[in-house]
Amino acid sequence: MSDHEKHMNLDYSPESSTTFSPEYGHHEEHRPTWTTRFVDSFKRDPNAHATPKGAIGADGRVFDGRHLQMIAIGGSIGTGLFVSSGSALAKGGPASLLIAFVLIGVMMYCTVHALGEMAVLFPVAGSFSAYSTRFLDPAWGFAMGWNYALQWLVVLPLEIVAATLTINYWSHGRINNDAWVAIFLVLIIVINLFGVKGYGEAEFFFAIVKVLAVVGFIILGIILDCGGGPRGGYVGG
Repeated sequence: MSDHEKHMNLDYSPESSTTFSPEYGHHEEHRPTWTTRFVDSFKRDPNAHATPKGAIGADGRVFDGRHLQMIAIGGSIGTGLFVSSGSALAKGGPASLLIAFVLIGVMMYCTVHALGEMAVLFPVAGSFSAYSTRFLDPAWGFAMGWNYALQWLVVLPLEIVAATLTINYWSHGRINNDAWVAIFLVLIIVINLFGVKGYGEAEFFFAIVKVLAVVGFIILGIILDCGGGPRGGYVGG
């Protein structure tokens, strides 16, 4: 394969194809329909062979800056902050909770800093699985990829149950929890039907909701501590 053919192969994107029209003297861009993208999503990526060699994936061309920023911010806010932090605070106290956050935060900072450095030097599709394949061993990368897939087979139902418990706190059990689980599953399936662009828009919206919720809880906590609650009492009074 010549260098020109390799260049053309790496620049290929399944999202769109471009042809040159001699009649009009310009490029015509043909975008597939959502049904075609859905069918093609089950096929192997034609650029998959180039990933271990350092080819940049096509996902970065779809996301805007706002998508990447909110994915990074929203991904750092998990359901544990809304569901489990209250019980940990009640059992361990504020000092223990702060120490735990600091220890885990330092470890996560070092890990993400190293991953970010590798992502800048080698911007390939596949993240840590591709890096394990490239710098350690293909078998290690294969195991990392399957470990990540199996992890989400467990984490996704856990996240849905946590969201259901959060909603049930305000609904007081008037709506069956199974109904909420079904609604969230259908929502996730619908988002996946729209490909990478749909994921980016959905994550942008949900990340804004999570950030506003965190800010709202902080403001609410300050108001309650200062005596703005329904009973009028304040902490230390």
